[in-house]
Amino acid sequence: MIGKLDKNPQLDIFRLPLRQRVRKNHDLVKLAASIKWDKISSGLAENYSPNKGRKGIPVRKMAGLLILKYLYGGSDNSILRVWLDDPAVQYFCGEVWFSDKPAVNRSDLVNFRRRIKEKGMEIIFYPELLQTLNAMKNGHYQSFFYPSPRHWNFLRFFRSLMPGGHVGV
Repeated sequence: MIGKLDKNPQLDIFRLPLRQRVRKNHDLVKLAASIKWDKISSGLAENYSPNKGRKGIPVRKMAGLLILKYLYGGSDNSILRVWLDDPAVQYFCGEVWFSDKPAVNRSDLVNFRRRIKEKGMEIIFYPELLQTLNAMKNGHYQSFFYPSPRHWNFLRFFRSLMPGGHVGV
């Protein structure tokens, strides 16, 4: 069965929602607002059985992790590590609350890619999104790639996880 996120979750008075923790002008917040998540979810629905099995991991979370993997250029493991540290990444993938647990297992990403095949990847990476992602990768969104000094340690850590990555910024 296809997994879906609750569009109107019940609030918890003891926890702060991610939408209040993340800056509204953060590039991932802007990118998340511009992506056609419903179109991606409905396009991938044919890969799921409507009545059999337990609910799957929400499509927005899985598609969001694949988009971030493309954007950061990292491995599955490095994206899952970034998930643990960055509330903006969790917000981008549709989470309501900050989580200190891994988003999914690495094998879940592998199985998702196998399930959706090349046709599903074309649904996720539709031309307008691919154009925006390439612009972000090429530095047109400098605040995404040239963060303030408080994020330098995070970038050093992230780059050290990358294959062939260097520690200096």
